[in-house]
Amino acid sequence: MNLNTSSTGDWPSRLGALKALGVLMLAMIAVHVFNALVLGHSWDRYGIRPAGVDGLWPGVVSAPFLHVSNVHLANNLVVLAVLGGMAALISGNARFIAATVFIAVVGGAFTWLIARSGSHIGASGLVFGYFGFLVGQGLFRQSLLSLAVAGVVTFLYGTNIFFGIVFPKGCTSWEGHLAGALAGLAYARLEVVVASGKARRR
Repeated sequence: MNLNTSSTGDWPSRLGALKALGVLMLAMIAVHVFNALVLGHSWDRYGIRPAGVDGLWPGVVSAPFLHVSNVHLANNLVVLAVLGGMAALISGNARFIAATVFIAVVGGAFTWLIARSGSHIGASGLVFGYFGFLVGQGLFRQSLLSLAVAGVVTFLYGTNIFFGIVFPKGCTSWEGHLAGALAGLAYARLEVVVASGKARRR
């Protein structure tokens, strides 16, 4: 087991990642307010819509910013702040931004491949992606900090996330949840593979 946690980055980098998360959340709020109050939710059609090429773009980019209600947005923002904040602190600015883009694009593309018909919107795919990323840090990096964070995240959110995937409520996109979690895990693994490849070439 690697006891070295220096790979998590220095504090300026971590604070930069937290700022990036804050900007992301403010953008979600701004888009929701404009979409709900000015456009009457007409942008909701720009979510991820399976079974057609036009349902992939711009949905993979726009879907995390679109929400059906204030409650939908608020629920996602609370968990996003916690899990996204943990991901930001453990990864630093560059890794956090890269993980966010990877989860949104790859998780969105996977949602497009497996999901039911309809417009899949909301930041929950990104939330589940951060969960997968954090768990992946513990599984693949095995540093004390990563294992501790993964344990806390699994304890606090694991059950709810499991039931959110296996027993979704109403129109909840369990496909988006599953795709996001797998994308987060995949990115955590990809980081380790790339780092190992670089180390062997030295």
